[in-house]
Amino acid sequence: MSRPYNAPTPLRVGVILNSVDALTLDRAGGFVHIAEIAKRWPNVTLSVMGPANAEHLIRKSMRVDAFISVPAFGGGISAGSMLMRALAAIIAVPRMRHECDVVMAMSHSVPDVLPAVVFGRRKAAVLLWHFIGNPFTREGSPLRNSLAFANELVGRALASLCRGRILGSPAVARELKLVNRPYTWVTTNGVEECLPARSSNPSGSIFVGRLHPAKGLDDLIRAWALVHERLPSERLTIVGRGMPAYRAHLDQTIEQLHLRDVVEIRDNVENDEKLRLLARSQLFVFPSKEEGWGIAIAEAMAFGLPCVTYELPPFADIFPRGRLHVAIGDVGAFAGAVVRALSDSSLRDSLGAEAFEQAKAFRWSIAAEVELRALHEIAR
Repeated sequence: MSRPYNAPTPLRVGVILNSVDALTLDRAGGFVHIAEIAKRWPNVTLSVMGPANAEHLIRKSMRVDAFISVPAFGGGISAGSMLMRALAAIIAVPRMRHECDVVMAMSHSVPDVLPAVVFGRRKAAVLLWHFIGNPFTREGSPLRNSLAFANELVGRALASLCRGRILGSPAVARELKLVNRPYTWVTTNGVEECLPARSSNPSGSIFVGRLHPAKGLDDLIRAWALVHERLPSERLTIVGRGMPAYRAHLDQTIEQLHLRDVVEIRDNVENDEKLRLLARSQLFVFPSKEEGWGIAIAEAMAFGLPCVTYELPPFADIFPRGRLHVAIGDVGAFAGAVVRALSDSSLRDSLGAEAFEQAKAFRWSIAAEVELRALHEIAR
């Protein structure tokens, strides 16, 4: 592990986690990022603002010196609860001003970034990972997507008012035309430092991520029907949690395509078991259609798993090796890449070696140092 950043002076940091969903908190990439870097910040007093029903999970996952509670308003991520949470957070901002020198919003979602702006935009930073696409072409409910897109537009406008911008990848910097701009930093993610040993006889393919249409799971199941025609014994395990209605939809699709014997959804898997499942697999499949980074890919690569993905802009910078990739939405090409990887052991070995070597650069300590330096500079 690399040496931690030697912070020049004590710093009181506020982190705003107001857009998290208590039901899927441990699977939210933004929260995983915050939890991992905050525990590596030396000489920092940490205050966290978040929904009341998530306090226990937040305290379980990270060191918290003070928790600033906001009513959860139902505990979900509906438009109504998020709007009420954003407004309620404004009332809690005076306490943050009393306890913090600088604040960082977990995302540009309005419940996160609005209290950061109210706190004092010159003492605020926001993490920007990715932006959702056109709500009318995005997978999922058009109404839900339209509300998410409205949140996106308002959140981006608010984020532009914050002095500091911490970007998830060079692709985001290019998209926002913020390359080499003042008070702009590019961060990264990491993987756990102690992982289970890779199985000596791995088998099957695995997906890990949130059960959401934007993750490309409908494409994955349809692609697996094509894989099954070529390789009838190959199994797929889908690991993740999501809305019950969408889980039921996926189960129905699996049944309709006669894949029940080869495709399994595991939606109640703790982190340790997830890592063991990765260690026993031979291929990681990830047809997500929107990502800001891809922690799940990094974890898979840390086990030396070759990956098959859609080609998203951040992946070209972050994961240039160790994977086969096809155009977004090309189910046939995705299935073909899976068959190619599963049928060619030398290709799997080559991609796996590239993935494992690449994953050595994924370190939470690097992200922790980048962001703590940023917060010190903003707090001056």
